[in-house]
Order: sequence, then C-alpha cells, then structure tokens
Amino acid sequence: MIGAILLAADSAPQAAVVGGHGHGGSPTPAGALGLTLALLTTTIVAAAAGLLRPASRLDRRGTTALATTAALGGILSLLFTDASWIPDPMAFLLLVCLGAPVSLAFSRTRPGLSGLTMTALVLTTSVAVGAQAAGLLAVVEPPDAVADTAVLAAFAAVTWLMVCTPTGRRSALVVRVSGIVASVALLAGTAQVIVLGRLDVPVTGQPLLVSAPVGGRAVDLLIVPHRPGPNLVHVGAADVSVGTSPSTMVPATARPGAPGGWALIELAEGRDRLRVEVEGRVGTVSVDPGEEPWDGPDPRDPDAPEYASAVLGQALIDPRVAVPRPSAELTADDAAELGSLMRSLAGRTIEIVGDDSPRSAQATRVLRNQAARHGVTVRDEPTESVTDVVVVAGWTGAAAARRSASRAAEPRSLHLAPWLVTSTLLSTTEVEQTFPLRHAPDDPAVRRHLLALPADFRAAAPTAVAFDTWRTAIRYPTTPTNRRYRMSESPGVPDPEQPGWLRAESLTPAFGASPRPGR
Repeated sequence: MIGAILLAADSAPQAAVVGGHGHGGSPTPAGALGLTLALLTTTIVAAAAGLLRPASRLDRRGTTALATTAALGGILSLLFTDASWIPDPMAFLLLVCLGAPVSLAFSRTRPGLSGLTMTALVLTTSVAVGAQAAGLLAVVEPPDAVADTAVLAAFAAVTWLMVCTPTGRRSALVVRVSGIVASVALLAGTAQVIVLGRLDVPVTGQPLLVSAPVGGRAVDLLIVPHRPGPNLVHVGAADVSVGTSPSTMVPATARPGAPGGWALIELAEGRDRLRVEVEGRVGTVSVDPGEEPWDGPDPRDPDAPEYASAVLGQALIDPRVAVPRPSAELTADDAAELGSLMRSLAGRTIEIVGDDSPRSAQATRVLRNQAARHGVTVRDEPTESVTDVVVVAGWTGAAAARRSASRAAEPRSLHLAPWLVTSTLLSTTEVEQTFPLRHAPDDPAVRRHLLALPADFRAAAPTAVAFDTWRTAIRYPTTPTNRRYRMSESPGVPDPEQPGWLRAESLTPAFGASPRPGR
C-alpha cells in the first residue's frame, strides 16, 4: 500500500541542482522541489485553518476546499517521509482517515454524523499530541518515525476539523481547542521533519555524502557507490553503526591504513531509510540506490577505502562525476616523485613492497629503472643489507609493511609512495618513515580543502587521495613543493583555524626539496 503511494515520489524528474547540505551534500531533484513547496504550502494553509476555525459550521465551499487541502498535505507528507515502517493495514486506515472527511465535505447532508466526526477529531488530535510528546521525551527511536506520525495525525485531525459541526457550547469548545492543538502539532512536526532532513531527496545511484541527525548531533556519512548490493559506508569515528533495519545494523570499524570508521552494508533497490546509531540513539537518512547494478571498484575489496577517499574529494564538488580507481594507474606526478626518491637514496640498498594493482606494478618498474640509474641496489628479499624499504602498495599493504618494519631486528627506514599519506599510516614515530607532500600543511589550498569537508571528516584529513581529487575537480592553481618529510616527536599545537592532523611544526624535512614533477 505504502509502496504504491511512494511510487509517485520515485517518478519525480531526476535532474539535479546543487543544494542540500552546506558541505555539498546530496543535490535535490528539481521535480521534488515542487512537491516540497506543495507540502509546505498545504501545511501553512492547514495550520491556519485549524487556528482560525470558527466554532460555527463553515459553508460548503470553504469546508470542501480546506478539507481537501489538509488531506492533500497528509498524502504529500507520505511521499516525503518514505514511511515504509507503516504496515499495510495501518496505511489503509490512514488513507480512509484522510479521505472520509473529504467525502463528507462534498456531500450535501451529514445526518447523525456529528458524534463520529467529533470522535475522529479528538482521536487524531490525541495521536498527534502523543507523538510529539514521545519525541520530546525521546521514548521512541528513531525520532523521524515520531515526527512522521505527528505530521500525519495532525493533517488528519485538521481534515476532520473542517467537517465537524458543533451542537452546543461543549462541542464548540472541543472544536476550537482541538483546532489549535492540531495546528500547533502540525507546525511542530513539520519543523522537526525539516530539521531531520526528511525533505532532502538523494540523487539516485550516485555516491551520497549526507549528514544524519542523531541524538542532538550530526553524523556525517559517505555511502559508496550508493547502488544496489554491497556498499561501503565511511564515518568520521568508529562509534557508529549503520543498517537498513534493527536486525541489519553493522558497526563501523577501523581499516588498516584508513582513517575513520568503515561499515559494509547491503542496499536493496529503490528508496529506503538508512538507520544510524550512536551510543543507543538512532537517526535515519534517505537513500535511493536505484536499480542499476554497480560495475565499478568492489566495495568489499581491502583497498576500497582508498577509492572511497577519492570519491569523498570529488563529492565535495560534484558527486555525479565518475572517479577512477586510484590503484588502476600510476600518475605522471607520482612517477616523477618516486624517481626523485631514488636520487635521494643513491648508494643504498632497498626493498620494494608492492601489491597486485596496476599502479603498484608500474611504480615498481619506475623504481627499478631509476635505481639502476642512481646506483641503488634493489633486493627482492629483506636481507640484512637492506637499509630502506620503499612502499608502493595500497593502504592495507602499507599498514602491513609498517608492522613488519616495527618487528624487524635491524631498524629500516620506510619511504611511502605519494598516495599513502593518511593520518593512520603516519600516526606513529616508532618506525622512521618519509612521505611526500605536494603542498605544505599551511598552504591555502590545504586549508580550503579541509574546511570544505564535513565536520566529522576534518580531524583525520587530509588524505593525499582525497586532496588530489578535490584539487583536480576545482582546478585549483597551486605550486607543488614536492618535499619529503618525517613526522617529528612533537604533534604540534591544535589550531582551530587549521583543522586536520597535519601541522607544519610536526614535520621535519627528510631530504630537502625534490625537483618538481616533469623536470
């Protein structure tokens, strides 16, 4: 029953415009904008009608117009709330509750129905007030279910209010008080729906960057690829659980080398609500994976978080633009930086740690070619003569290489590839590591990128992958420094004006300035 009603919402045109969250959240389909305005208009009209409802009977024309408007508001609220939690029998009763008073309004006579209309008015008003009270006392989770109930019941109450015919002072008082109470409940419920982001409509089948209100705080989420099937959900912290129902909740956990928390979930076709739970409090956000299967990078891959990080950088600008898998190809800038590293390691003996990705294979060839030119000896096994380890694997492989180096009998220096700059991989000074930064931490481009990120993602930002994708997307004119650094013992002083984990004072130059890429 509800699915049939909601089909109208899914048929809205999907031409996207920039909107939604201030950090570049999900665009709002243009077709949904008209429905949003219609819902807000019917809310205002219905609330005004309830507040100004005279104790005497309205004329037939006014009764019909206002009852129809309130019923239309109730149906529109169903379109936006995506209330799939309503069982079919209850949905049927709800439609009857909205339609019956409209039918009465069109009839010329209502013999013996004053008691019925008064009972329906009091009952629906009580439900609306009860739902609002439950929301204020936080006795029902998630809160959007409470808001949905309050709005639907309030619209129904106003609809019945329009056809009530007082027969005495007592019934006139009931009509007047119920009208005021129902109108207040309708306005309060609609305000809560707006605050909870229930009027936001996600773009179908595109990576979704969204904020979920949970227990008074906003929880930022990235859902990749936002298609039917396996999806990777990225959150800023690991104390969040996500799922489409209470029985499918998955806790976000840490991944090797990756910042923040990660959860692998299954999304079905069509619109749904994603539950977000933090410390027992629950909120929801709308998702719409569509029907098209995903043929891009597998979200179940161990290095999927690196791809998701690249998607995050692009989603800040335009999530409709496809993002290539970072490990699919070695960029010219990265190849040039690895060549510069070999010049800095001239005369040493190194081991190369890679993986089975095309990028790693290409990087390994660059390293071997440059090593032969600069007198660097490359060993295939970690022998005693190896003094330096160059890591060109993905985030997972780099985390494993760091653990191996920390257990080695002889100390070895790790030299990370440009794409391995993450807060997690560089969070320790137990192993000596060098890493390249194309831009200093206090570069305006870095600061602009950090401030563009949702708040939950700033503490562990930047990652080189997200920053490079974002910088390319906006075509930001910058002059790379291409200098290698080591993390110093001092973490630096937190600066509210400079979010993120990198601080200029926490970095020590490793080899000095490297030649700019292409030279």
